[in-house]
Amino acid sequence: MATARDLVQAAMRKIGVVAEDEAMTADQGAHCAAVMNRMIAGWELQGVNVGWRETGLSEEVDLPLNIHEAVVACLAEKLAPDYGRPAPSAVMEFRQVAAAYMLIPDVEMPRALTSTPSQARRYRL
Repeated sequence: MATARDLVQAAMRKIGVVAEDEAMTADQGAHCAAVMNRMIAGWELQGVNVGWRETGLSEEVDLPLNIHEAVVACLAEKLAPDYGRPAPSAVMEFRQVAAAYMLIPDVEMPRALTSTPSQARRYRL
């Protein structure tokens, strides 16, 4: 299982802030973890609930493996301006997560909309 540090470090490598053979600084890690926690928690406001709970860098992330790359891509997009890097687009990755996790509430239709006067029987036998 991946840790938050793994996802954050992958995002930092994606935007070219951290080299492949290099580790993040403690300040970079703390900043990126905070951004990741806010980003994934904010997805819920967009109707996407992945069951996220705030996670520290050394903790394992409680996310299905199939959305790790999407989290990395979205995080890289969020972090790039902070480090003066061009932001890669993560629109498609977020759409894939949204499609898998979007919560659509049940809707109850009022009887007046489901049974219109034109559907009523005029003659009862």
